[in-house]
Amino acid sequence: MVLKQNGTELTGTAGPNSGQQWEILKGKIEGNKVTFEVQTDQPLIKFELMLIDGHLKGQAKAEHEGMTMGAEVDLQRKAD
Repeated sequence: MVLKQNGTELTGTAGPNSGQQWEILKGKIEGNKVTFEVQTDQPLIKFELMLIDGHLKGQAKAEHEGMTMGAEVDLQRKAD
């Protein structure tokens, strides 16, 4: 993921690798809560994360063809 913050707005991209990325939609930061959506080639994935000890942790959820999918997310800033 590549996340960019401008006040309470969150933009950037997310995907399985650096060569396959989708635009972050509806990115919002409220206190230590971060929410956004990513429209992949198939399902829309909704992220609900919290900033905890320098990590963004939470859930990613999607629905596709009647199936619900979910994943635990734990992101840490990459050192430059």
